[in-house]
Amino acid sequence: MNPIALLVLAVAPAARPAAPSCMETVLPEMRAAASRADSIALAERYLREPPGGDAACGRLAAAYLLGMTSNAGESDWQQRQQAGELINAALRNAPDEPRLYLALGVTLYNRQSRTDAARALDRALERGDRGVPLTAREVALVHYMRGLMYQDQW
Repeated sequence: MNPIALLVLAVAPAARPAAPSCMETVLPEMRAAASRADSIALAERYLREPPGGDAACGRLAAAYLLGMTSNAGESDWQQRQQAGELINAALRNAPDEPRLYLALGVTLYNRQSRTDAARALDRALERGDRGVPLTAREVALVHYMRGLMYQDQW
């Protein structure tokens, strides 16, 4: 290697690690939730007591949790409605967060809005490629949801 390049590398200040995003700070706690009820309770806690005192982060985390735990049951329409409202509000603050589009896609699918759900899932993949990457599990979930939509058509 060029000795001048070595000198520049040795003298150049180390890049400061970027502060973790809101989702990076709360994802471990979200993944530890053992059941749907635990996830809903965690979402409610994030709305009452936002992580790090950041209300926008609390809404974003709650929107993700409620969206991902929504289901198509008739009695759960209020949770789907609340999740949709929270997700749309969080998207205004964090339009490039791919996990919000993933949660929106799941929520829209459970509302029987397949075309809009497919668009939201496509946006999740697109935003994941451009910014904060989705995990392999989240990408697999996007493809699984798309497969369910394809199956529903037939």
